[in-house]
Amino acid sequence: MQLAPSTLAQWVGAIATSSAVVVALFKDEVLRYFRRPKLRIRITPEPPDCLLSPIEVSVNGMPVWSGDSYWLRLWIENTGSFRAEQVQVFVSKVLKRDAKGELIQIADFAPMNLRWSNSRDWKNPEIFAPGISRKMGTQ
Repeated sequence: MQLAPSTLAQWVGAIATSSAVVVALFKDEVLRYFRRPKLRIRITPEPPDCLLSPIEVSVNGMPVWSGDSYWLRLWIENTGSFRAEQVQVFVSKVLKRDAKGELIQIADFAPMNLRWSNSRDWKNPEIFAPGISRKMGTQ
């Protein structure tokens, strides 16, 4: 069976129109899949990433606790192809190595957002970094 030229033209037109609709509907999702930021995190167990510092907690000028505190700095790098916008770092759990070298979860860790160490105002820390450009990083 052979299609008439007008029927063939109608099929080609219908396929082209359907293809254009599919591209129009899903173009942004397809581009977003290939053009996206990819964040990588790095920390080293030595200064400046990891510091042990004495700390004293006071209430109304009276010391209530003193001890040691760990200060950790993470390097967040964008290795993707596009800028990462409104970057937030959330720690859901923390693991440590036991005497056998196995990782175990710290049970009393409260999940939290981390704040950016390069915030301009210490008393009002930034939870979201405005953005990390591609091939750049921040702490």
